[in-house]
Amino acid sequence: MDTVIAFIGEYVPARQEGPGRFPGGEAPGGVRTGMKFHLMNLRRCLTMVCVLLLLVSAVQATILDITVEDEDGDAIENAYIYIDGDYEGATDEYGEYEFEHSLDDTFELKVVKSGYDTWKDDIDEDEDSVTVELESSIEEYDLVVYVYDADTLLPISGAEVAIESEYGDTDADDTASSGAVTFVVTEETDYSIEVRDDDYAASSTDVAIEDGDETVLIWLVNEDRVAFRVRDADTHVAIDGAEVFVDGDTQGRTGSGGLLFARFSGTHQVSVVCDGYRTYSKSMTFTGSAVYQLIELTQSISSLTIKVTDSHGNPLSGAAVYIDGDLAGTTGSDGEYSDANMIEGTYTFTVSKDNYEGWEETRTIGETANIYVTLPIIETEVTVIVSDPDHTVVSGAIVTLDGEEIGMTDAAGELAIDLEPGPGYTFDVRKEEYKNGSAVLGVEPGGGSKIVTITLEPEFDVATAGLVILGIVVLAVVIIGGLRLLRRRGGSSGRGGGGL
Repeated sequence: MDTVIAFIGEYVPARQEGPGRFPGGEAPGGVRTGMKFHLMNLRRCLTMVCVLLLLVSAVQATILDITVEDEDGDAIENAYIYIDGDYEGATDEYGEYEFEHSLDDTFELKVVKSGYDTWKDDIDEDEDSVTVELESSIEEYDLVVYVYDADTLLPISGAEVAIESEYGDTDADDTASSGAVTFVVTEETDYSIEVRDDDYAASSTDVAIEDGDETVLIWLVNEDRVAFRVRDADTHVAIDGAEVFVDGDTQGRTGSGGLLFARFSGTHQVSVVCDGYRTYSKSMTFTGSAVYQLIELTQSISSLTIKVTDSHGNPLSGAAVYIDGDLAGTTGSDGEYSDANMIEGTYTFTVSKDNYEGWEETRTIGETANIYVTLPIIETEVTVIVSDPDHTVVSGAIVTLDGEEIGMTDAAGELAIDLEPGPGYTFDVRKEEYKNGSAVLGVEPGGGSKIVTITLEPEFDVATAGLVILGIVVLAVVIIGGLRLLRRRGGSSGRGGGGL
């Protein structure tokens, strides 16, 4: 059996048996034979076989493009790639990894990334691309940051808010018109927050995300903000309601804590006015951000005297004096209340005394103050009722009180008058055809009402009485004359009958 090795279109018998062999000789056509010839062709054949094997190997290699992304489609960098349990490499910044292989059977692809659930699946050997979506294994929450102006309390739009986690993860965004910006953050993680705006001083804070959404409020201070704090120079108590002027223009009044905020830079004349305190005025220079100015006011002291009298000008002792609702004291025997250390300002004064009408007014106290108060006594309403013995009202009767005419009874026979308390008032009543009447009435303190009733007896009329008597006499004469006439007629009739 002959073995033939082909090489570039020619063949050489490796061995010939029988006749016609050319061992060690020369073949027809000048072809040499022998061991040297066979070895040379063998080397050429082996070289060609190696080249062919390399070409076949190159043709059979497969490239698998692996893309790793999260649930939002964002690339995941440094995701670890495992093939059939063996580590191959990690994804680049685009979330991609190229796996070159010549596997001829299905293999397992596994992707691992911290913070995500591990992904694995079987891949066909002829697959050329695969996209892996990793699901986060960490709970995510919303971190809402609100940014406000510390002076106006209005939201700041367009402020730059940057956050950084304890692991170095960062994010940044600008606030909306509502002053808010929202970030997605992970549970059990600490974050630092920094806020910047060209018109405000930068501000930062920290927040710990536990197991829920978190809201953070940040107040930005204007670069030119000035904080005025006004307090009492002696007690150091904050003064609310003090009015602050800068270069003669009012900036408002201090609020809670004696604070007032304004925006200034440079040098300005500052004045502070408040009831009960001396006016403060000073030139101030404002530089830098969030300037703080402490202003102390000294109280203004005044002398106060309140003199209380009744309606007749008589001093009233024991009258209670109240200042802004608080009892300050009572008047002495001279009807006066005094305070030599009254702080200047505006106050509401109230004066009261039993059985007297109260008094109240608002006054502004200056360097000296004298207040005069008159308290009218509370009067009692007295009604005078005039009638005759038959209890018929007598209208038009003239009433006098302690000798002074005070009026006339009305159609109901009444006259009303208000009287101060007194031990005894004398009422006299007169009317034509009636005898005069009178009564004495005592009025106790405390007000109320009283009634005094006076009965008028009819006066005797002589002329009328004479006419009545004359009428009676005439009537009696007529009756007597009539009786006599009847008797005469009766006697005549009796005598005549006896003659028949």
